[in-house]
Amino acid sequence: MFFEKFFPKKEPEKNKEEERKEKLKIMLKENIETRKKYELSQSNESMPTKLYGEWRPEYAEGEAKLNFHHTYSSGAVLNAEENPEGIVSINFTDKENKKVLEVEKSLPSSYYFVSPSYIINNHDLLEKYMSSLGVFQLLDENLILIGDMKSGKDLLSIFHEMGHINQKRGLISAHGYEEISKRERGAWAFALKKVREIKKETGVNIFESFNSKQEVLEFVYAHLYEYRSSIKRGLLISYFEEDGSVEYISNLLKQFFDKGRFPKITEKGERTQ
Repeated sequence: MFFEKFFPKKEPEKNKEEERKEKLKIMLKENIETRKKYELSQSNESMPTKLYGEWRPEYAEGEAKLNFHHTYSSGAVLNAEENPEGIVSINFTDKENKKVLEVEKSLPSSYYFVSPSYIINNHDLLEKYMSSLGVFQLLDENLILIGDMKSGKDLLSIFHEMGHINQKRGLISAHGYEEISKRERGAWAFALKKVREIKKETGVNIFESFNSKQEVLEFVYAHLYEYRSSIKRGLLISYFEEDGSVEYISNLLKQFFDKGRFPKITEKGERTQ
């Protein structure tokens, strides 16, 4: 008692890794709040944002775990679940609950599907990809980050990210808009082809998650529109002082992102004929 009064026990100092962990948690929460506020500010401006940006903060923070299931008219079930480490398994089972297809087996041997929990548990990855949690994205470390799955439509986004794997990596030139367009459109072409292959192999029609062929095309174009819009925002920051920059940049990007059979969408998000 006497000893403790004059020589109080010191609390153990937090090690640097624990301090880093706490700091990253605070940064992650602030980052998520900022992203959600931005998406809400954009939600009334364009149709694509409504299709593209829905995800739960609790999923991005690793609190809600991936546990998604969808039943098709054939009786097959899509299952997307994460293990305790955050590695994600995506598969189809038949009416007898037998696995008929494991999507992760379509990946190269060194690639994995992962959830935000996996990224959060690796501090180096969290610092690098904090702004990506909650959405679908191919990461440099041979990982495909799985977004907050809400419907069978999200499989198309997963296949899109898989489509980027075989594309040539490397930096894109400062004005490589056409190259970006080719990469994005190539990945969507891969996704659509993958859906057809799965139907042929298993009989599961992933397209039935959409109401029509037109809705499939609009889903794809919504993502292309979002990509185009993000590039446009960045360019306008650089060139906002130049006369006619808004019209010039809009027309420039439309050359590369408004091609093919995809429906045309105006700046207000309205589909044209």
